[in-house]
Amino acid sequence: MQLRGLLMKRFHHARRNWSILVAQFILPIMCMVVCFCTIPNKPSLSAYFYSPLKLSIKNVYGRTDGFYTADEDQIRKHLKNVFEENYISARSTNKPNNYIMEYGTKSFIRYQRKFLIGSSIENVNDSLILTAWYNDKACHSAPMSLLLSHTAILRYVSGTGYIHLTNAPLPGGSAYLRHDPERARERNMIGIFVPLAFAFLSASFVLLPIQERTSKA
Repeated sequence: MQLRGLLMKRFHHARRNWSILVAQFILPIMCMVVCFCTIPNKPSLSAYFYSPLKLSIKNVYGRTDGFYTADEDQIRKHLKNVFEENYISARSTNKPNNYIMEYGTKSFIRYQRKFLIGSSIENVNDSLILTAWYNDKACHSAPMSLLLSHTAILRYVSGTGYIHLTNAPLPGGSAYLRHDPERARERNMIGIFVPLAFAFLSASFVLLPIQERTSKA
């Protein structure tokens, strides 16, 4: 009975003060409309497509330094040719660790920037053991070091040929998705107007009790 009486009282109050009732609903709706109008009509994530990158040390880093070592003269010759084709000033050495320490001692900055890759191919029990050396300070240095070593072995086996390495998106048109910094304004507008709209809506229900208390109805 109390609930029914409260609803009837609310109904008669709204009928007598219909302008207040309209304002109670118009203000939250206007806040939501302003909020949605200020939000641009575009997805929250932007897709960026990148073209494939050819991983060639001469195209990525230009002229660099390195070393190579091999037990067989023919393999050593192919390693030298492959390194020269990629603008790598390489030195043939039988002690890679000593050469690396000597190079880094002379100029540590040049060692970090220019001394990127090396290759070691040994013949152990009639099996070729390949060791690809790389400087982890340079991006993609590991696969490019393997590329040159494999190219030298390919030429050693077939006499000619070259292996190309390309870093491309996965099949199906994959995209790199990142959040757009311009969406900060959208989040700010939602954070302002949505709570304001709900505040107007919830505050409208306390007008009747306050009016009754003031008028002692």
